Amino acid sequence: MLFQVLQEDLIKSVNSSIRFIAARPTLPILSNFQLIAKGSTLHIQATNLEMSIADKIGASVEEEGVITIPAKIFHEIVSNLPKGKLKFEVIKEELKIEASDWKGKIPTSPSNDFPKIPDSIDEKKSFTLNKEDLAKNLSKILFSASLDETRPVLAGVLFIFTKSQAKDPSTLTFVASDGYRLSKKTIKLDKDIQSKNLIIPRPAIAEIIKQSTESSAITFEVKEDDNQIVVKIGDAYLSSRLIDGNFPEFEKIIPVRWDTKVNVDKNDLGRGVKLASVFARDSGNIIKMAIAQNNIELKSEGTKVGNQTGKIEAKVDGSPLEISFNYKFIEEFLNVVEGDSVEIKLTDQVSPAIFADPLNPDFLHLIMPVVTQN
Repeated sequence: MLFQVLQEDLIKSVNSSIRFIAARPTLPILSNFQLIAKGSTLHIQATNLEMSIADKIGASVEEEGVITIPAKIFHEIVSNLPKGKLKFEVIKEELKIEASDWKGKIPTSPSNDFPKIPDSIDEKKSFTLNKEDLAKNLSKILFSASLDETRPVLAGVLFIFTKSQAKDPSTLTFVASDGYRLSKKTIKLDKDIQSKNLIIPRPAIAEIIKQSTESSAITFEVKEDDNQIVVKIGDAYLSSRLIDGNFPEFEKIIPVRWDTKVNVDKNDLGRGVKLASVFARDSGNIIKMAIAQNNIELKSEGTKVGNQTGKIEAKVDGSPLEISFNYKFIEEFLNVVEGDSVEIKLTDQVSPAIFADPLNPDFLHLIMPVVTQN
């Protein structure tokens, strides 16, 4: 096996691929990259069995071959080599690496035990979304997905495909929830997509968002027999298992009526929540909102740091209300709001509250209140 590549091409691929190497792999071979030199291409592959990547870069290949190498060592070496041509040659059981002013060798392993990784897509069974529709909108809802693996269906993002009817276009809705909050974003599609609803794991969604900067179009193929999705982004193929199970019937908890509606400046609310959080951190992150005729009073107290009360102007329609929230949930919502104001719709102290971005009517965020003892 003998080939040459440019360091600047290789490091981009290796930087992406190293994220698919588990910190504590269940099998020794999963600590390795698989390198395939074939034709005029070097393929770089990695997997943690939950997700995988098959990437490729241009190469000058004199002798074709397949090997696996320690991923973290290879990543450190390539990261610190100078830009320009790098030469790689397999001699016996070592990979010899040469740069303009550096030489080194690292051990190799046979690729026999390396898992088979998807590196193609069946165009007839795939669908394509553009980057703006996908990455930007997934970023708006991913923070609501659960980090708790004991409830697997909440540890991912639900994709709901709706076919066009009459004058209504087909749509794709993204939903994420951890049981305490829920984010929902709907986008319009230019054609119907023949796919069942999917739940894609949170880490896979995060990786799709990161990788999507490299391409304007992102292509998906659902492999139902393998319960797997393969995503083509540029020259890279990402694959991930799908989450089995039924996503909760979230529509039932979204309020269809409310008694109080608040419109408040996003920055004013952000500053108020930030100040309240100083006192709320050692008391369950709870802040209380007292909504009056033309303002919101934010109250919080800690067991060690005292208490505070802050007041911000707001336009309020409806009944006065006191309600408590985890301040972190409000902060994370504010981070994805595009406009200058926020709309809050409330029913009572114990019902979910709708937090909305007036500039983004197809985006809905719901936060469950914290029920406190007065």
